[in-house]
Amino acid sequence: MFGKGLALLAALIMTFSVVGCTATQKGAAAGAVIGGGAGYIIGKNSGDGSGRRATQGALIGAAAGAVAGGLIGHEVGKVKFCPRCGSGYQEEDNYCIYDGTQLEYKR
Repeated sequence: MFGKGLALLAALIMTFSVVGCTATQKGAAAGAVIGGGAGYIIGKNSGDGSGRRATQGALIGAAAGAVAGGLIGHEVGKVKFCPRCGSGYQEEDNYCIYDGTQLEYKR
């Protein structure tokens, strides 16, 4: 029971600590929480009941999830938009095709 409570506490802390972070940091935090949870479940179901594999699975899953989430968040953060009309664009675009306004990165 202690392990589940600790995992829930870690997830809550991660959720509230991402306010004001970049897209890359938010992605890494979300990936770590999701990967850690998935790793815990997989490790617990494949272990001998001692909880050691569940802990190992959670750590490995959190690390892999943080890397994957950070990479995804980094790519999401590259999206540009028009500050005037709100249209979204790819990173290589520089001006809005509707009103000619210079595009900005989402923050």
